[in-house]
Amino acid sequence: MEPEKSRKILIDVQTKLLDIMEIINELPQGYQYKVREMLSCAETVVSMYDDIQHGIIPDILKDDVNINTEVKETKLESETVSNKKVLDLSGIKINI
Repeated sequence: MEPEKSRKILIDVQTKLLDIMEIINELPQGYQYKVREMLSCAETVVSMYDDIQHGIIPDILKDDVNINTEVKETKLESETVSNKKVLDLSGIKINI
């Protein structure tokens, strides 16, 4: 993709994200926060793509860095409960 086209896409995406921000003002605060976070992630991805199209490469991609992404599974020992109590519910009656 040509750098100019990716720049236009970035501007279009940012404009649409601003439109969405205006729409969500009527939502409760919690929903507004979640939508803003999601939109921020989307803008970051599009912006990074645009940077790469313009030859701006993040250092992590330039360096010959070998990141070990393998995660070793560790088993956690569960705590044992030494004092178990029995709760007797046989005498409880519920009137419905």
